[in-house]
Amino acid sequence: MKYFLENRLTAWMIFAACLIFGIIGLKKLPLSLMPAMNYPGLTVIIEYPGITPDKIETIITKPVEQTLRSVPGIESITSVSEEGKSRVNVNFHTGTDIAMAALRVRERISLLRGGFPRAVQEPMVVRYDPSDRPAVIAAVERIPGEKPSLTEVREYAERVIKPRLQRIEGVSEVYAAGGLRKEIHVAVDPGKFSARSLDFERLFAVLQEGGLELPAGKLTSGGREYHVRTAGRYRSPGEIADTVVHLDGERAVRVADFAEVKESHREAEDLARLDGKERVLLYVHRSGDANTLRVSEEAAKVFGSIEGCGIRVVYSQGDYIRAAVGNVVASGVWGLLIVFFAVFAFYRDISRALMIGVSIPFSIITVFACMYFAKVPIDVISLSGLALAAGMVVDNSIIVMDSISRGKADVASVHRGAREVAVAIAASTATTVAVFFPIVFGDEMTRRMYSGMAFTVSSALIISLLAATVFIPVLYLGFSGRPRACCGRPGAFLPRRKGNSATKPEAAPRRIQKGESVLAGAYKTALEYAFAHRRTLYAATGAVAAAALLCLAFTRSEFIDPFTSGELYLYCEFPTGTSLRATDDAVKLVEGHVRESGIAKKVSAKIEKWRGTLVVTLKDAGPREWKALRKRLGDEANAILKPFGAFAFVAEPDDLAARELDVTFIGDDNDRLREIARNAAKKIQSIPGIDECVLRFREGKPSYRLRVDREKAGASGLSMSKIARFFHSALYGPVAIKYPGREREIDVRVKFERKGLPALKGLLAQTIQSESGASIPLKGLVSIEEGSDRTRIWRRNGRRAVTVTARIGELSFDEGAEKIEASLSSLTLPADYSWEFSENLGRERKGRRLMALLTLFSILLVFMIIAGLLESLSLPFLVITTVPLAFCGVFIALFLTGSTLNIAAFIGMIVLTGIAVNNGIVLVERIRATLPAKGPVSPEEIDAKAMSVSIRHFNPIIITAITTVLGFFPALLSGGEGSTLWRPLALTVVSGLAFSTAIVIFIIPISFKYFYASPRRTR
Repeated sequence: MKYFLENRLTAWMIFAACLIFGIIGLKKLPLSLMPAMNYPGLTVIIEYPGITPDKIETIITKPVEQTLRSVPGIESITSVSEEGKSRVNVNFHTGTDIAMAALRVRERISLLRGGFPRAVQEPMVVRYDPSDRPAVIAAVERIPGEKPSLTEVREYAERVIKPRLQRIEGVSEVYAAGGLRKEIHVAVDPGKFSARSLDFERLFAVLQEGGLELPAGKLTSGGREYHVRTAGRYRSPGEIADTVVHLDGERAVRVADFAEVKESHREAEDLARLDGKERVLLYVHRSGDANTLRVSEEAAKVFGSIEGCGIRVVYSQGDYIRAAVGNVVASGVWGLLIVFFAVFAFYRDISRALMIGVSIPFSIITVFACMYFAKVPIDVISLSGLALAAGMVVDNSIIVMDSISRGKADVASVHRGAREVAVAIAASTATTVAVFFPIVFGDEMTRRMYSGMAFTVSSALIISLLAATVFIPVLYLGFSGRPRACCGRPGAFLPRRKGNSATKPEAAPRRIQKGESVLAGAYKTALEYAFAHRRTLYAATGAVAAAALLCLAFTRSEFIDPFTSGELYLYCEFPTGTSLRATDDAVKLVEGHVRESGIAKKVSAKIEKWRGTLVVTLKDAGPREWKALRKRLGDEANAILKPFGAFAFVAEPDDLAARELDVTFIGDDNDRLREIARNAAKKIQSIPGIDECVLRFREGKPSYRLRVDREKAGASGLSMSKIARFFHSALYGPVAIKYPGREREIDVRVKFERKGLPALKGLLAQTIQSESGASIPLKGLVSIEEGSDRTRIWRRNGRRAVTVTARIGELSFDEGAEKIEASLSSLTLPADYSWEFSENLGRERKGRRLMALLTLFSILLVFMIIAGLLESLSLPFLVITTVPLAFCGVFIALFLTGSTLNIAAFIGMIVLTGIAVNNGIVLVERIRATLPAKGPVSPEEIDAKAMSVSIRHFNPIIITAITTVLGFFPALLSGGEGSTLWRPLALTVVSGLAFSTAIVIFIIPISFKYFYASPRRTR
């Protein structure tokens, strides 16, 4: 310290270097909304086209589940078997090396691959995001060319835009919706086809042979080598129409004789609209560990780099991230300004205020250099730590300035003044930093979530300690030309004023000085009363503590407060089997109502069979208006959809904000499970406080089963496979060949013209060719049965499962879970059937219990540090009383504001543990320092010293508490995006510190003699 006082230029250079490194680090650090949560999950996707869910479960899903159970580190396995596809989700324990886990999963799957049927496609093992909601939604509104059709727009999006998006690091999948995909259809007339005794297999073979292109080899001529190939591919739809299928006598039967070859499109599987107009929408999904902001920014760059293409971003999570981060930055900046003006108000000396204030930007900016080298990204949580530190980094500087300004402005006096308080501020900083150490012992989620905050707060405080002990004395020597006279009282902040005190510029400072004197006098009077009426004060404190515990009993527990992002998802669910067109007609009504209601800025819609998804960007609204709009949206949509047998529900873009509890029923019989789930949903729906309960499964879709009379078929010379292929070709229309388009190959699909087949009975009126060439009527061979087929089969840990989702509304997760448990306790389940909540609820409960233990660990750690500092086991108990008193203030504030006790509040209590003891440490150390080093001390003398020291240090204690509290006020009052992530923390620190300071300045002085061990051998 003395070295820098004698070599001040060195200190200035170090100061400048730290700022430069901090600015560079700030420019290079990545930005995100939340810390990267490495979701330890993999998905195995295996497709087997055309196979029913039951067969998919038996052939693929069960063997995959069984072989994956041997992979170490698995927490749970869930799967869904649907038509043509098996999806197995493997969730690993937190902290699992997901790259190694993926390698092991691929090894196990490769062992199974040889046992699958040949038609099973190659298995895919991918990372997944637990939320299926996209990070970016964009509308393709314009492409190069004059007035392109939606088919051309869709083709351009699939061919040009989608591949570029897929190359972005962190993008898992890109879906295109809306528009149509171009195809060439060979629309066969059933009557003409049957009249010519034609066969689909013969037609496919002729088309495939007619479009064959093979290399013929090489020829050498004239010293040159030539490659020879047969150019047999079709070059136009007309060539396909002119293809000869067979000879009827001497007459050639061509495709054009029984079919129309035309440019068409694939049957629409989805539709998309933006603000009521049909568009092609691109849905960009990120992988589980990807940086959402980076994905959205890179996607925006791709959209802007495609010339002649107009792409409008409809929704981007990046916008919410930027708004949330900007919000917390604004709160931090306002906090810094408020703290600076608070310091200036107490000192009324611009030079001293600037000297103290310079420690704020220096400490904050230098932290960015530390973050860069420690690879801690900028996100809302780490920035909340900086906002938290904004009001704390000046505490050490205030105490040092108060100490060095009592003497002369020379090296010896300044060094002596700084050294007197060095131990105390080092100890207070150590306690604040040490409280974050227990986070290291938290679970993986807690460490990832809050380690950034712990790092930024700790770094800022350590840097502020160095600034206070090195740069503040250097600045003081540099800017103080002569000793500063004080106002006749120790520790006074107001410098003596000269001249006419009645002049106008002096009026305000004199009023502030008078206010300080009144406040100090009031404290002295109150402290004297406290010494005279100890029991009264103890009783009042006990009553407040009892009231705080009562408030805690009525305070709701939550994992994290719900927050809004400006968007809502409105899901419209239709009965299974509803056609795409019928679904679209109903969704149009809902969409139009939302747009005309005036509550939405923009509305995008994606319509699929049986479901419509509306992404609604609402106009700016406060939390209460938001809840009302959300409920209104759901109610009005349900009223519109009711005549269609459909229903709607509203969901938040974020899973935490969705406020949903999943209840999964596990058993073996799918039909029985669904019946149990329906009964359970009715019980859950009737619970007060539950908004709605949604079944997460569908009834079977309507189907026709074609029963073939095997005996008649065999007698007619027809095989089952030939009959099945006939119906597959006539109705589904397989792709026969690929037609070379300008930019890509186009599918050529062959099937019966639908106009000639008004119903399935029309198809049974056709004939099929036997092996002998005879035309056999289908009507005598095939009968029709009407039924239903399963759409999806869910499994959980090797057994079938169905899920219902309860939206808990204003209830906390614990309240909702308790009420659901009580309601389902009367549900009678068959033997070997059970139900359970999703893993998220268990993780949240475990997380809160762990945070409570970490808080107690922090208190123990602080006690140990204080005991080591004071070399006493009794005095630390006195100092540590500030912590439970601070918690009392927290519990009362949470109850009065209707806030919840969540993870952010627990982190605030951990921070508060380190902050609340700081003033107590300084006060206890100062009182003890005034007492004799040896020999007995009378209780009266201890009380007298305690009173005088408390009065003398009243101003520094109050100003450090006020600056910390004021630094948090912008974060406490902020109501923008992401504010619910840091507001509980700010509320906890502000209420706890304010309450504990108001009590501690009385409790510690009047209680000191009970904890002071006399006589002492050493100090």
